[in-house]
Amino acid sequence: MRCTETDGSLKSFDDVRENMAAFLMQIQDLSRDMAEEKADTYLSGMPAWVE
Repeated sequence: MRCTETDGSLKSFDDVRENMAAFLMQIQDLSRDMAEEKADTYLSGMPAWVE
């Protein structure tokens, strides 16, 4: 899972969030709501998406 495109540009928050949630649902057997909550928590600590 990458946060950037192959050209180095940053993917959108929504794309990264969706990919991360899907990954968490698969490896941790989480519901979509819980996976999205965990993805939001993780992404909120990343400089690219901190408001």
